[in-house]
Amino acid sequence: MTFELELKNLKGSTNLPFTAVFPPKKVTEAFKLFPADTNAGWNYSYTCRYTIGSTLVRHDNSFIYSLPYAPGATYKVTQGYNGSYSHTGPEQYAIDWKMQPGTPVHAAATVWW
Repeated sequence: MTFELELKNLKGSTNLPFTAVFPPKKVTEAFKLFPADTNAGWNYSYTCRYTIGSTLVRHDNSFIYSLPYAPGATYKVTQGYNGSYSHTGPEQYAIDWKMQPGTPVHAAATVWW
């Protein structure tokens, strides 16, 4: 996730803009903001961008990845690499499958934090 901020009379506990990878299912403090002058008013606006998954993970050509559903099951691909609807930028190599809501999704590979 990347946080971009416009600050008025505020300073951050870290350099801004700030980008970090956060572990799943855990509340994590990214940074704190403090008044530069405690006797003056302050204000901020922000934009945040995120990618689901880790930007630190790299594809391993020597590994055979599993499909993200149960062995033996089949599903129709509705959008593949460079899809015109939404597969651009960091999502360029995403694949969408048509599945019923509630279909279990399996890990294609295990990532250790």
